[in-house]
Amino acid sequence: MGKALIDPSAAAAQDRGGPAGRRRAPGRDGTENGVSVTIDVGELVTWVVVGVIAGWLASTIMRKKRGLVSYALLGIVGSIVGGVLFAFLDLGGATNVLGSIVIATVGAVIVLAIVGS
Repeated sequence: MGKALIDPSAAAAQDRGGPAGRRRAPGRDGTENGVSVTIDVGELVTWVVVGVIAGWLASTIMRKKRGLVSYALLGIVGSIVGGVLFAFLDLGGATNVLGSIVIATVGAVIVLAIVGS
């Protein structure tokens, strides 16, 4: 019987989970899978500030007293809920910080209404 011919590069591609004979291009950071996450410190601070403001506004609207960390967490979770809701309803996304605060506040109010406390 004949011998099966094995291409070493194809076998290596299969070992990496890719299709035989196709190699993945390296990412910009030199890693094989090309996954790289960078977060600017200014963006991170903006997320937290927007979260605190949105959490505080939602807590004030719903008459729930909370602490600073709770406001931040509520606002960040609210921004996810609000972002998904606004995208689902095709209402558009935020184009500035004020829009982000509005979307996050709407989401945080929904979270507080669901959680109830």
